[in-house]
Amino acid sequence: MWTEEPKALELLDRLGGPYETSGFRQACAEAVAGMEDVSFAARAADGTGAAIALISSGRTASSVPFGYGGVRASRPLNRAELQGFLAATHAASRVWGLSVAFLGDGDCGPGKQFGTVHFVELGTPASERWGKKTSQEIRRSVKLGCTCSTSDDPEPFLALYREASADWGVRYPEPLVRSAAERGIVRFYYIRDTVGEIVNATAALLAPTHWIYWFGAQNEAGRKFGASYLAVATMLGDAYEAGVDGVNLGASAGLPGVHWFKSRFAPVDRPICSLQVGSRLAIRAAGLSGRARARLRSGT
Repeated sequence: MWTEEPKALELLDRLGGPYETSGFRQACAEAVAGMEDVSFAARAADGTGAAIALISSGRTASSVPFGYGGVRASRPLNRAELQGFLAATHAASRVWGLSVAFLGDGDCGPGKQFGTVHFVELGTPASERWGKKTSQEIRRSVKLGCTCSTSDDPEPFLALYREASADWGVRYPEPLVRSAAERGIVRFYYIRDTVGEIVNATAALLAPTHWIYWFGAQNEAGRKFGASYLAVATMLGDAYEAGVDGVNLGASAGLPGVHWFKSRFAPVDRPICSLQVGSRLAIRAAGLSGRARARLRSGT
């Protein structure tokens, strides 16, 4: 039996990734219409705490956007404990179903894989593993006069992103970027040319466990200078100095050029996995009362 315990939500800030932090969840709820933070935390009879970051939209709830999240617990959970916690989460969220995604560590366990991301591990400096050509590209960018600086100001980033994404079908909402910046959970890397113009802008989401290359933009001059190499290399160096486990460079399925670029930084492929929750079996596994089951069935 799991008992709801909101204080255990602190596990998400301590053990979760950047998308799971309270800051990012609050930014989503504030900046994106229709999104609500319905994250759930509970304690087992032995005092074990567990939490999951969830965003709801309508009658379903999902792990925080972009296929991420999972259950964070004060100790490893076995399959029955995980099933029970997710069923309790399902009932508490009062939605028809949960879609839980998580970053796998080698395999997906009870879940199913639906993609991969490129993850740069930082037990040692990333520069010790990437190839000679990557180092040459970084040096070339510097030789051409490019410099990299960091900032918490989102406006130069958004100006370049607005220009670069004008013809894109899907774009991140600007209010979300500003809200994340206000909460101090994003760092911007700006590459400038010899006259101080920003030619590349990269956003990194931060958390104690690992960072995420969120997204970026550059213009034609940035491509000419190979500015992305300098931006990512600087970000990886900062992440190593911060003592995090690594940097998630994201997915690149169907984007051969992006895949090739990310592969230059010696990442490992880690699976993105999913679990669907909502069956009667899962509800019973949580040991919920008949009243709770009736409430769940009625959707009230």
